[in-house]
Amino acid sequence: MHTTDDTQLELQEPFTVQVQSPVSTKKITICMRFRRFFTLDVLPNEKHYYPIFIIILSIIHISIHLTTYINIEWKDQRFIYSLHDLWMYYIPCMRPTPYDIRMLVVNCTSSIQNVTCYYGDELQHKCFSFLYPYQLWRMFTVNLIHADWFHLLLNLLRQLLFGILLERKYGSFRIVIVYWLSNVGAILCAMLEDSRKSGIGASGAIYGLSLFFIIERLNAMKTNINHRFFILMQLILFVVFPMTIIISSAAILGITVGHAAHFGGGLVGFLFGIALSFNQLDFSSTPIWDSNGITFADRSIVGKDPRAIFVNTNNTIYVANKENNTIIMWDESVNPIKIIRGNFTEPWSLFVTSNGDIYIDDGEKNGRVQKWVAERNVFVTVMNVNSSCWGLFVDVNGTLYCSMPFHHQVVKRSLNDAVMTSNHVAVGTGIEGSASNQLSGPSGIFVDVNLDLYVADCWNDRVQLFRSGESNGIIVAGSTSLNPTIKLDYPSGIILDADKYLFIVDAGNHRIVSSGLNGFRCLVGCDGVGSQSNQLNDPFSFCFDGSGNMFVADSNNDRIQKIFMMKDSFALSFNQPNFSSSPVWDSNGITIANRSIVGQWPRAIFVNRNNTIYVANLENNTIIMWDDESVNPTKIISGNFTLPVSLFVTSNGDIYIDDGGKNGRVQKWIAERNVFVTVMNVNSSCWGLFVDVNGTLYCSMPLRHQVVKRSLKDSVMASDHVAAGTGIWGSPWKQFNNPLGIFVDVNLDLYVADCNNDRVQLFRSGESNGITVAGSTSLNPTITLSCPSGIILDVEKYLFIVDGGNNRIVSSDLNGFRCLVGCDGVGSQSNQLHNPFSFSFDHSGNIFVTDYRNSRIQKFLLMKDSFGKLKKS
Repeated sequence: MHTTDDTQLELQEPFTVQVQSPVSTKKITICMRFRRFFTLDVLPNEKHYYPIFIIILSIIHISIHLTTYINIEWKDQRFIYSLHDLWMYYIPCMRPTPYDIRMLVVNCTSSIQNVTCYYGDELQHKCFSFLYPYQLWRMFTVNLIHADWFHLLLNLLRQLLFGILLERKYGSFRIVIVYWLSNVGAILCAMLEDSRKSGIGASGAIYGLSLFFIIERLNAMKTNINHRFFILMQLILFVVFPMTIIISSAAILGITVGHAAHFGGGLVGFLFGIALSFNQLDFSSTPIWDSNGITFADRSIVGKDPRAIFVNTNNTIYVANKENNTIIMWDESVNPIKIIRGNFTEPWSLFVTSNGDIYIDDGEKNGRVQKWVAERNVFVTVMNVNSSCWGLFVDVNGTLYCSMPFHHQVVKRSLNDAVMTSNHVAVGTGIEGSASNQLSGPSGIFVDVNLDLYVADCWNDRVQLFRSGESNGIIVAGSTSLNPTIKLDYPSGIILDADKYLFIVDAGNHRIVSSGLNGFRCLVGCDGVGSQSNQLNDPFSFCFDGSGNMFVADSNNDRIQKIFMMKDSFALSFNQPNFSSSPVWDSNGITIANRSIVGQWPRAIFVNRNNTIYVANLENNTIIMWDDESVNPTKIISGNFTLPVSLFVTSNGDIYIDDGGKNGRVQKWIAERNVFVTVMNVNSSCWGLFVDVNGTLYCSMPLRHQVVKRSLKDSVMASDHVAAGTGIWGSPWKQFNNPLGIFVDVNLDLYVADCNNDRVQLFRSGESNGITVAGSTSLNPTITLSCPSGIILDVEKYLFIVDGGNNRIVSSDLNGFRCLVGCDGVGSQSNQLHNPFSFSFDHSGNIFVTDYRNSRIQKFLLMKDSFGKLKKS
């Protein structure tokens, strides 16, 4: 090992680096960006719907037009003159009803002489009425007919573009409704403009899709701060650019355009786009919230034990005060702007629709749900119930849902019904139980745009998903779920984000948790029960504002907590696989690089989420890169660093590399500019480097027996802070003896491979005392280690450890610790390792190991046909 004097180095100017073998490494990135551009959200594949409706409809359009074309060509007639003759029975016109109008004498279109022609008869030569004799199918069949191939092609291109994008995100059910209602709206508007004209084509429905798309993207721009420029480019490319060409072409060529029909269809799409009243955020892959909340309102304002909260898309906040039976409103201000008093009692829940009407629980004593009508400032009863509604929700179809915990059911009724009839059972048998069709104390509920119902099944400690029309639920969160998720204790509230990830109030554990691409994790209240700013006590419900900040009804603390979303959170750049219970790897590894490529005694390796592999060559001081599935290196980066022991790559492609042995620094290679800059001053080599989700850089210094850190957000490179360790070697909880590999999870808990103490230490966020989670000195029996040097956590927080002195890689799981690879003793065979130092997973769960003494990189394949398959996340 090499050390440097205790000197502070100033931030140095960037210098240009030499890049060898400049084979492009952007192939995958460009491909992924192109694919990303033609979708609305970054979702796992299984979360996308298939665009069945749009594709089938487009095939029908082509088939009908082709049939028409063949028919007319066969008869040797011009297309446009025969189109109405063939399809007149399917094209609607609004027939004038007054007798005197129908009997007006008009010019005849036929060649018969000396015949008196009347308006009503002439209109029927062109089209038939859909009002009489009630031939309502004409409202839909007109969509399938086009004037010519150009008309068809123009509509199909836009239909496929907007339709596929929207249907993949929202599913067929909602897009069918938007499409056909837009079509009807287009026809009605066209006929209101001139009832004597008929129009054909799908453009009215397509304008509905396009306006729905525009509103959807504008909402996404409002809530997805990190991708605003990207969304703007989508709007320009998909909407502004094509519409400019179409309108200009129509004006130049003198093509007749049904503007009224376009307006009618677009109006329907616009209304659907603004239908949601609550904030469904589109977060980055790993959003982070401040662990410390602020008290937005205390007991003096919201009363004792507040339960009901709602934040609408205008960021107006609504809270029900159970003590004095009022609804309190804030408009992004510190003080309430309105207090609404009513004759409801002990409300547990409320829901606010987009027009400002408030639905509030009044079931405890009065057996009803009331609605405060915003326009009239009055309360009316809209639902009769048998108990309190611990959850209220109004779906996109205007159906009101109420979860009744003491009746173990969720009931519903349509608000479109003029008469308030008895409720319908949405889910639950009314008998308490844990079967798939039963509930036990249902609390918070959420209904998505596809009318799938999510229920916080409180006393069953689970979240149930009931597909639209299904009575049997699927456990999507809780210890009894089919796939491992998260253990819950009295879940009481639930929200889905735009990507269908779950956000759950885990009331019994006094926290809020969420699912994501890497599984479940704790977001806020992760430090146990209490009344401090970083704690919650029996939270009941929560909401997001338009910026992604959380508002939590912290019931037992008698307050509303506001927790800010961290705008500058760093997305995870490495692979954290989600394995099943017993993953198995091939015991024989493949050498992907030997000493001729990676030099003697390689230590540093990193595999990012694009499966790009990075290895530091200590002999010639270079960074070697391979693209996914490339046999040969695709890029070699040379710099003035010396003997790099570790490296870390962030999601934007920047590389942080150790240069502490001789130069006392950590350098960053900036991918966009192809230069190195100093980002941290250190007193020795960093044998472990890590950048957490908050943008904090960590360095483990074995010769100093410490882990230090500094925020990369600080514009001035000040002195480092101690993350863990006293700087004096030892084995007590606060001390290290040669710390090597490090890992920081999304909760900012720090894991350290404490080499010479033969253990792995966990330091909870903000704690200076460590907990031994692996090694012979752990409180609970784990595994005996010998100089552990590398560590990774999977999604389930199971440990994967490079047990360097034992020449193997081990891991924990439900059944304890076990050996994964290198289990046949030290050596250089394909099934052996010799002092491995670090490792990384690729996206498929394969393991890449720096086999230090063998001067090679070994790849161990995950056995896909074993009982330990990589699960989809």
